[in-house]
Amino acid sequence: MKITSDLLRSLYKFSLESVRILAAPNLDIAVNTYDITTLNRLRAFFSIIGHETGHLNVLVEYLNYSVVGLMKTWPSRFKTPAFAQEYVRQPEKIANYVYGGRYGNTDPGDGWKYKGRGAIQTTFKDNYRALNKMENLPPGVDFVDTPELLETWDYAAISAGYFWKTNGVNQLADRLGGPDEYERFKAVVKRVNGGYIGLAERWELYIIAKKVIK
Repeated sequence: MKITSDLLRSLYKFSLESVRILAAPNLDIAVNTYDITTLNRLRAFFSIIGHETGHLNVLVEYLNYSVVGLMKTWPSRFKTPAFAQEYVRQPEKIANYVYGGRYGNTDPGDGWKYKGRGAIQTTFKDNYRALNKMENLPPGVDFVDTPELLETWDYAAISAGYFWKTNGVNQLADRLGGPDEYERFKAVVKRVNGGYIGLAERWELYIIAKKVIK
């Protein structure tokens, strides 16, 4: 299946035309490069990236949270309103707190430097480093040195495809269908997200994708 701007418009009602035009050819390359070509795989992939990118419009993580947003997104880290208040509307401080000290983020400021980017919101230095293993990267491209590259569709799409395949998400997508499809879809979400943040919207986008991609 060819990934076109028209297809993306059918999948994402809030997507901007200018973004779809940039995203479509790059997403087409990504799905074909990383074997995201069956109906199940395509539907799952586009439901996930649709949520991660706000219908394709955002390629860098939103971190300008309110007290409620902090406590809902990271309940284990922001257990009281008083503590959350210390971080409200301070994206850099939030990122360094919630992402610092793990998965390769060892230096001060790494949480902010390696916040979520790209079509699948690559987060943490270890995951940025893993992207350097992609084949056919232009000389000099290094996602650890220049993580902002994932804020362009040239790399946002292909990096998402690489993560999807190398983390076994294709195989989880292959299991979709049947009476327990929702539970199987949750397994896809958890493999990508590490939890179930945004599950309701992801599922809604998956239902749309089942109608559009066929």
